[in-house]
Amino acid sequence: MVDRMEKEPFVGSVRFFKILILSTVALLILIPTVLSIVFGVKAFQLSVSNQELEKKILILGEQLDEMSLKIEKLEQPEEVPETPKEMFPEAEEWEILLVNDSHPLQRNFEVELEAVGSQCVDVRIREPLEKMMSDMRLEGMRPLVCSGYRTLERQTELFREYVEQKLKEGMGYDDAFYRAKNRIAVPGTSEHQTGLAVDIVGISHQCLDDEQADTEEAVWLEKHCAEYGFILRYPKGKQDITGIEYESWHFRYVGIPAAVYIMEHQMTLEEYLEKIHSLE
Repeated sequence: MVDRMEKEPFVGSVRFFKILILSTVALLILIPTVLSIVFGVKAFQLSVSNQELEKKILILGEQLDEMSLKIEKLEQPEEVPETPKEMFPEAEEWEILLVNDSHPLQRNFEVELEAVGSQCVDVRIREPLEKMMSDMRLEGMRPLVCSGYRTLERQTELFREYVEQKLKEGMGYDDAFYRAKNRIAVPGTSEHQTGLAVDIVGISHQCLDDEQADTEEAVWLEKHCAEYGFILRYPKGKQDITGIEYESWHFRYVGIPAAVYIMEHQMTLEEYLEKIHSLE
């Protein structure tokens, strides 16, 4: 009996099929359980990762919002509060008389003159002009008023001489005329005919050229002229407005309140008057 059982093959036996069935059932139960546990762990890890990612995205979004606000502030020009009309610096009509291409002087224009050195100016600006020149001398400078009041005839002569010079240099008449117009006001449109404008240079450099702007006198005047009621009438970069090229030597009296406002705001007389009219 024992010998027969020992000789009976295991594969294909009842015992073999019992073990096979039990193993299969066990695997069917175990595999889903293991997979469920693995996927659960993975899902948990993914959930944690997603939460961390969401936090990072939220923080990044807040940072981007802050950067956008900063960029907007940089791109938007700082608003300058409008000056109420009642707070705008007052000036007498003669002080802010506008003379340029579009505002020529009347032919019957007259001015009472007084001498300042070898030049003449409107009597009303003699005192502040002399005070300004005196203060410059006290600081060791040697200023000179090289041009003050000009008659219509003198302005015409200067303009003609400039045109003739350019013609001799080979320029055509139209080019010579417009070149002169940018450097010397057309007769009848020059501030020098009002007696309110002066050309000031240093004795050590009396040329009306680009180097004049670097002289001690020109630097001082641009910084302090408003304290005496004067402005740099034809500043750099404003030719489209004034019609005249940059002249570091040309100063115009407009009264202290207006001069301080104009120089502080880097304006021209044209821009100042336009602002006044906009407040009316």
